[in-house]
Parts: sequence; structure tokens; C-alpha cells
Amino acid sequence: MSVNEDSSNIPSVDTCGYIDRPIYGHLNKTADYIRESCINKGSNKIVVSFAIRKNHLNCVENRVFKLQEYAKSVGADFIFIDTKDHISLGEMSCPKVSPRFYKAWIIRYYLRQYKQVLYLDESVRISKSLSPNLFTLPSDDSNILAALERYDHEGDMREVCKHYGDKCSNYFMYNSGLMLFNQQYHAKIIDSLPACYSMKRVVGFEDQALFNVLFQQHGIAVEDLNAKEKVVLQGSEVCRIMDSGKEVTSPILHITRACRKHLCTKLRVLS
Repeated sequence: MSVNEDSSNIPSVDTCGYIDRPIYGHLNKTADYIRESCINKGSNKIVVSFAIRKNHLNCVENRVFKLQEYAKSVGADFIFIDTKDHISLGEMSCPKVSPRFYKAWIIRYYLRQYKQVLYLDESVRISKSLSPNLFTLPSDDSNILAALERYDHEGDMREVCKHYGDKCSNYFMYNSGLMLFNQQYHAKIIDSLPACYSMKRVVGFEDQALFNVLFQQHGIAVEDLNAKEKVVLQGSEVCRIMDSGKEVTSPILHITRACRKHLCTKLRVLS
């Protein structure tokens, strides 16, 4: 049996635990129903997403609402940031870097307040009915949870490590669009960002290159989210499934540039 996940009929009322205030910036003109979660009112975990760009990707309101729904389902707070004037960027010391790097300061801000921070790109589509509680998945709390890139990026990682002046112990690359951090073990990573001038695109990667190097600099193990079963579909995998019209059995879709046409496609998921 399958159902269509249609977010066109999004409720405009608050739900218990959500404060009565729209999110920041662009979206509070067009999507007042997306609310910021009750920050620091009992929860020790938060789902964080952001998009700071002149033109948001299509259907951003629908995807953010689904992220918010997922956060609520696992008992986590939720925040979506779409302006550089947000309080989490108050200590952002590199104003000229690409906005893609802003997530480092945003994650640092919330790691100081929460035991666990789950970062999700706003181009992630997540099924509440299928997705596991990502906060509980790491086999060891000291591990970062992320998805290993599908293709071999050894050559890219060698260039990345060379750029940031470090010898890497391995050349695996993990996707920075979904990362789970633990305050006890990972706050030190974000507290030691490199010089602003080094934060630039390297062999096509920006923040993803930075985070992969930071993990290695601090000897942090990264646990592949897809190691045991396929939790996240990425890139061409998403296109192939969505083009076919088949039921989506993976709970999370990371819509990369290659498959932007499916940002708004209704999902047929196993119920």
C-alpha cells in the first residue's frame, strides 16, 4: 500500500510546543505557518536547517514544514534560518565567505545549547512515516553521523587536505547535508575553524570540504548512515527513483543539483 505525501494542505495553526512567531526573513512574508520551535524549554536536541540566498529553492516552505514535522516526531526542537541577521550568526567572523560556510557558525551556536544537533540542508526531503530517529542511530556517541558519498572522492580529498594544510589519515568524503553532532565530543571541532581566507571552494566543494577536514584534524570517526541499510538517497539515485514514479522506500532524499526538478514532486511512500 502506498500514499502520496502531499504538503499542499499545510495547516496554518500552531501545534503544542511551538511558539507563536514566524521564522525569520523571507519566509515570514509567504509562509507564516512555519514556526520556530520552543527553544531551550526542556529538549536536549534540535534539528537545524538554513538557506540564505536571494532566491530560495522551489517549494522551500513545504520541505521545511516536513523537517519541522520530523523534529516534532522525535521530540526535538526545530529552527530554520534564512537571514544572516539571525542570532546564531552573531559571532560569524568571516562575512565575505560563501554563505555555504555559515552552517559552521550556526551549528556551533546550537551545540553550545543542546546535547545533540542534527543539521539538515533545506534541500533534504524527509518522510516522517519512514525515517528512523536519527538521534539514536550512532553506535558510539563520539561518532559523527553522516552519509558517505556514493562515488570515490580520494583525489578530491587529497586536494582538500592539501588546501587546508593537513595530511589526512583517509580520503573518504562524507556529505555535509546531513550531520549529527554531540556536544560532549564535537564542540571542539567547530571551535577551531581555520582562517577566513582559506574558506573557499576546493575542487567543487565548499563547506563539505571544510567539515571533512575538521573531522580528520580532531580524530573524529564518522559513521556512515547508509552502512547497514539505505537511509539516504543522494543525487542520481533520487532522479532514477523519482523519474520512474516508484514508491520511495528510503526515508530521506537529498535533492542535489542534478535532480532539482524533483524538489516539489509528490512522494509516493510505503505506508
